[in-house]
Amino acid sequence: MNCCINDMYLAAAILSYGGKMGMIDRTDKKRQKFVFNANKFTVWYLESGKIDKTEVDLDQLTALYLSKQLMLPCTYIEALRNIKSAIHQLD
Repeated sequence: MNCCINDMYLAAAILSYGGKMGMIDRTDKKRQKFVFNANKFTVWYLESGKIDKTEVDLDQLTALYLSKQLMLPCTYIEALRNIKSAIHQLD
């Protein structure tokens, strides 16, 4: 099962936790879609002032990211660079 993500920062978070990007859909030139294979991820998150670790699926990872509870690993910056590089290679 594939999942499409429009947010490049969320896509970078998924990559930084070991997600595998299948492709970038550039059908709409103004909005790219990052296609990921559904996986399980072991993530760190913040809840009630405490940091915890759990295994989540792609939907749960997205929910943690959107609620600003997901802790971003040090690989996030490199993942974001890779996303931006992939976008610009397609131009």
